[in-house]
Amino acid sequence: MPSCLKEHALKYVETLGLSIIPIRRSDKKPYIKWEQYQEKAAPPSQIEEWWSRWPDANIGLVTGKASGVVVIDIDVLAEAEPALRKIIPGFDDIVPMSETPRGGKHLFFLHPGQEISNNSKTVVPGSDFRGDGGYSILPPSLNDKGVPYRWYEGKSLFELMPPSFPVLYLKLVEEKQAKAVEIKWEKDIFTEGRRDQDLFHTANCMVKGGMDQDFAKDVLYRVASTCEPPFPQQETDIKIDSAMKRAIRKERVISNEVDMWIDSTDGYFNIDEFYRDAGITSTEEKHAARIAFLRLVEAEILEKHGNKRGVYRRLDGACKEIDFIHAENAPKNYRWPFNIEDYVKIYPKNIVLIAGMPNAGKTSFLLNFVKMNMMKHDIHYFSSEMDGTEFNVRLSMDEQLKLTDWKFHAKERTGNFADVIQPNSVNIIDFLEIYDEFYKVSFYIRQIYDKLDKGIAIIAIQKNPKTDFGLGGLRGLEKPRLYLAMDPGYIKIVKAKNWSGDLNPNGLYQNFKLIQGLKIVNNTGWRRN
Repeated sequence: MPSCLKEHALKYVETLGLSIIPIRRSDKKPYIKWEQYQEKAAPPSQIEEWWSRWPDANIGLVTGKASGVVVIDIDVLAEAEPALRKIIPGFDDIVPMSETPRGGKHLFFLHPGQEISNNSKTVVPGSDFRGDGGYSILPPSLNDKGVPYRWYEGKSLFELMPPSFPVLYLKLVEEKQAKAVEIKWEKDIFTEGRRDQDLFHTANCMVKGGMDQDFAKDVLYRVASTCEPPFPQQETDIKIDSAMKRAIRKERVISNEVDMWIDSTDGYFNIDEFYRDAGITSTEEKHAARIAFLRLVEAEILEKHGNKRGVYRRLDGACKEIDFIHAENAPKNYRWPFNIEDYVKIYPKNIVLIAGMPNAGKTSFLLNFVKMNMMKHDIHYFSSEMDGTEFNVRLSMDEQLKLTDWKFHAKERTGNFADVIQPNSVNIIDFLEIYDEFYKVSFYIRQIYDKLDKGIAIIAIQKNPKTDFGLGGLRGLEKPRLYLAMDPGYIKIVKAKNWSGDLNPNGLYQNFKLIQGLKIVNNTGWRRN
């Protein structure tokens, strides 16, 4: 469950943009000082840190403007439900809803766009309200007895967009009344000069809140009859019809704007860019846009970019036809240090990955590969560490070649290697630098793979001691057809997909010596434990 809690906390932040904080199970209090997160959501990196420190922490939703969401917490359903059904008719069908361990309910609504503070058992008996300055616990958190909070089927925030905050409840919150449906009207509302605007606003809120149209009309008729002077019934019909059309039109416009904006976008983009370009400013519109983006992810039109909050990429649905009839069926005639070609075949578009500790000999291995193949193949060497001086020093150590005998393209590069891959050449990446978010290793390798045609890529990455796998762990095994692990004086074939003979080379290793940072001396030949 601890890792599950962290994953869910990250998803709430990355997908819905909610402000999340860690909560103790024992007393439901935050582990942290959380005032700043009432104004701005914590980034995913902070979520990672918190749940690494407190892996069993519950997931706290900071309600109010930071998340754009408020919560009605129903403790005693039998007491609260009759009043709530008058204020929010049909809430079972239109409102995201979770169940608490004690059988209560949490109802989620959009923040009304104005300051709305917490109220505890002062509006609807049997329920609390969590607004600005409050927090609520999200599934799949557990209480102190291990009983989980859970979403009702089909009612999670990922599946159902919260409706607008009910106007009648808002009125009750503002006036802090104890009775559910007794409304104490201000003297100047619904009076001549503003009754038209007030009635339209009320109708619009009811429609956006998901209220049944006939029920909304009944409520509005009663409100209209109390106006000063009373509002004619036929004009009430016009107001609610206009509000209905406006709400539908607004939802459709935001969805269409998202579709059109994405169609004109390439590469990675942040949802904040869409907000800026589309002029989206209100909490309600932003939440509608986030839901539209989420649905496009579910439809596999977009994909999220790792743990970066609100960053997406438009997927390219085009597939290249594989011509297996006319494809080359012979391996490339590369020569390798340690005579690896005697054990493993390398074909066009193959990835070779070398995972090594610092100073294990990765660069020496790669430069020896260049030396053995540069007369027959076009080689592009992308280095993130060596400049011209260091290349000069390293290559000058070779006892057989003069510096001018080396024939390859040496280039300085520290990232975005897929952008410079030569599709039909040998591409050497020394090395793929990743200092955090190591899961991205497989993502970057996939990007490089997609750029290859008849060429190959040899990629060096760092690894930790006492493991065969580089940073990124098992994720890095997916694309490489050859995966080598290097420690000082030691090399191992971790994965070889295409064997040169009947002998399975996976797991073979040997010891070696490295002389002057370039010359490799084989000691033992390949063997198994």
